[in-house]
Amino acid sequence: MSKGETTTLIIRRVNLADAGEYICEASGGAGPREIVIIKASAGARVTQFLDTSREVVSSLGETVLLPCHVKNMGTKTVIWKNQMNDIISIRKKELIGDRRFRVVHDLAHEWSLQIKDLQEEDFGFYTCLINSNPVITRTVELKNNAPAKFAPVLMEDTSFRRRLEVKQGQNVVLTCNFNAYPPAEVMWFKRERDASGKMVKTSLGKGNTYSIRSVSSSAAGDYICQCNNGMGRPSRGKTKLIVKASPRLYHVKKEVHQKRGKKAFLECIGVGQPRPVLEWRRHGHTLKTSHEYGIVQAHEGPHRSTSRLEVRYVISRSYGEYQCVGRNTLGLVKISFNLLQTPDS
Repeated sequence: MSKGETTTLIIRRVNLADAGEYICEASGGAGPREIVIIKASAGARVTQFLDTSREVVSSLGETVLLPCHVKNMGTKTVIWKNQMNDIISIRKKELIGDRRFRVVHDLAHEWSLQIKDLQEEDFGFYTCLINSNPVITRTVELKNNAPAKFAPVLMEDTSFRRRLEVKQGQNVVLTCNFNAYPPAEVMWFKRERDASGKMVKTSLGKGNTYSIRSVSSSAAGDYICQCNNGMGRPSRGKTKLIVKASPRLYHVKKEVHQKRGKKAFLECIGVGQPRPVLEWRRHGHTLKTSHEYGIVQAHEGPHRSTSRLEVRYVISRSYGEYQCVGRNTLGLVKISFNLLQTPDS
């Protein structure tokens, strides 16, 4: 049921069997509920509940009495059930093996449920049931007058995974807000591979936010925020930080010497995020693999490219300047190489 949605139950030609409680609640049983009662009116001897409180408020460690007063009960049986639909008692006999629970029957019409030393799991809905025909029920809600304790829940991203792309040099603030009671500190970790290739987790500190100033490509990776308040399992979130960097190009050798009639090799390395695409140019024209040139491209990891230009047979016009060009979505850069002649011996 979506927020603000209304639903209506229509009962046509109401009869005695329709008397009792009708509960409307969101799917899953954990959300709010509304209880509507249809009372029987079919003579003085009809078994029915007397009006008592349907909501009892108490605190941890206290003793509480959930009222259930029945008129014209006769030989019928009173049964108490908890919110898990477990039977707590039949008449005065307690069935769940917990001596904190007992039925109070000090008056002829009273069949109230007493709970001593209240614990966190005791709060919720309890039902007093009479095995009449039809069966009638009365629900009492036991509320905690202190905030209910619950395990941490990630407020901003319940899907647990997020992806953040930033440009190199920017400041970054990672945020994880948890809803939890009792509250707990948030711990931050970075998960990455070490030099041996093994995945390791590095502790970064505490707090709802983690800041990185002037982010570099080495800061990229998975950032884990974790919260544990002792209630249930720890909750966590993950942000994959991607640092986008303009391409940078490097020489293996800026000047290469070779004799005529031999092969010559020029090697260019490009680094960036996204990984740069490399190409070779000469006299303003892009070089392709041909009878004169061979080009081999290789990728090393997610951010590095290597391109090797082979001049298959050096002749006089092969000497001179060559350009390596690298580009990605953030820019384009060039570096120059020179193929120089080695004097014939």
